Amino acid sequence: MYGAMRVPCIYTIVMNKSGKELFFGYLPPHGRRLAISEQLAVPGSLVSTLGGRFYSRRRDWNAFEGDLHSGALAIISTPEVILFDPTAEDSKSLRLDSGVLGVVDPCFGPESGIASLTSAT
Repeated sequence: MYGAMRVPCIYTIVMNKSGKELFFGYLPPHGRRLAISEQLAVPGSLVSTLGGRFYSRRRDWNAFEGDLHSGALAIISTPEVILFDPTAEDSKSLRLDSGVLGVVDPCFGPESGIASLTSAT
């Protein structure tokens, strides 16, 4: 993981499900070795990051897609979808609960209980 996850809803969480320790060369920043069932938090959307490099690093994309298809790697969670409501002047995240899609407060800001990250300290 890249330091402390102060705002967990903006990370992609992946897990090694292969049943053995493996090196995943496409995981940022320069590939990562994951133990059996080890999880890794990657800032932002891993799918978007690797997809954005598709033409320059197609090998990474193919390896990522192959590991997902084979079950060697699992995506546990992706960054939340955060939408701004201009009428309410408030942001909300989408959340699925028992098959029902709804909205909740995002994992940041005063309502979240997590300190705001407005200062660069």
